[in-house]
Amino acid sequence: MEPTVDILADIIEREGADYLHDEPYEVYCELMLSDCCSKQIAGGILLVLLNEIQYYNESIVDDTSAFAKCIQEECGLNSQVAESVAGILSSLYLKDNMKRPPRMNAKRGFTV
Repeated sequence: MEPTVDILADIIEREGADYLHDEPYEVYCELMLSDCCSKQIAGGILLVLLNEIQYYNESIVDDTSAFAKCIQEECGLNSQVAESVAGILSSLYLKDNMKRPPRMNAKRGFTV
């Protein structure tokens, strides 16, 4: 899980916080090229980014179990993949509030 979080953090640092939202397929391709996670996990991250689950409920990212359940329901992923994706994205966004999705930063008063 940690290598995937590191790759995503590097992408945000290099491309900016909006990149995950604006270019989800490019994020998926970079994850696949880096070989940091399985195709199922990278695909799960792509589905979450496309469905913008992490944007429409700010507190969901702070509760990994609720986030995983939401991912499972909204994206049709099995529980194992949903839990992995939730853990990765929660770790990414909780590492540093500046790495939260841009819409979350605005709600919390942070600027990107």
